[in-house]
Amino acid sequence: MPADKIGVRDSFFELGGHSLSATRVLARLRSMTTAALSPRLVFEVTTVRQQAEALDEAGVSLAPAQPIGRAPAEAAVASFAQERLWYVQQLQPGGVVYNVPLAFRLVGEVDVQALAG
Repeated sequence: MPADKIGVRDSFFELGGHSLSATRVLARLRSMTTAALSPRLVFEVTTVRQQAEALDEAGVSLAPAQPIGRAPAEAAVASFAQERLWYVQQLQPGGVVYNVPLAFRLVGEVDVQALAG
């Protein structure tokens, strides 16, 4: 079914949804709201309308999440691996110690648009 024909009463799974896409939907919803939703919701109520009703009944707020502000520079913390890379860069600026050289031989026409996208 084309995306412009999907409505609030259409079943997520009948439209081709599966467990991985359900997980992506929930992750996207969590990143955009303050809602902490269980994957069970998508499997038990499969339409957007039913899900909205279930969330409303449960009292889940879908208010947008507050953006995380930038931490002060003095609060910046790097992992041990990041500190090691920074240290090596200070000793040898422009060094290539962590570069991994790799070459590929391409055969045939190269689809430049596919590589750019």
